[in-house]
Amino acid sequence: MVIHSKMARGVYKRTEKHKKHLVELMKRIGQRLPKKLNCKRCKRELKKEEIKSPRQKYCKGCHKIIRRKQTKLINRKYKKTEKGIKQTRKDKLKRRAMENNIIEDFSNEEWLAKLVKTEGICPKCKTYVGIAHLTLDHIYPVSMAKKDFEITGIKRIYFIEDVQPLCMICNCKKGCSYNA
Repeated sequence: MVIHSKMARGVYKRTEKHKKHLVELMKRIGQRLPKKLNCKRCKRELKKEEIKSPRQKYCKGCHKIIRRKQTKLINRKYKKTEKGIKQTRKDKLKRRAMENNIIEDFSNEEWLAKLVKTEGICPKCKTYVGIAHLTLDHIYPVSMAKKDFEITGIKRIYFIEDVQPLCMICNCKKGCSYNA
């Protein structure tokens, strides 16, 4: 019998000698497995078939729950990093575009360049709020574009010229109004 395994160098064939070595290793691991083990979370006694490793601490159900919590914590930390903030913003815009049947045809770099160009000053009220506090405003409102799509069936395409950075106050005041 030949066992195939993927390695960093590529696919190679294992010989019978390797197979015997693997069987011996598995026996040793089997001998080291505890006869009786309780889950640290739910205190349920695990069956012999459920024990996969000598370091195992949780049953399969509890392991999934703990892993999910760890993943949420890792994601929360990632979203606070610079790379995570950019990715979260990108995902949010993509989801919103899909929900409202619009197409945003500008990159994050173009948007950031437009933000830097304003130097943190709101173009509408001319007050300094800082680049971090400027929000993306669609000149032709997304809600109107969604209604247009429902009537005509044509998606609205937003280019970098169709969006502007505004402070939160001006963006909220503008709402869904459109002044050509």
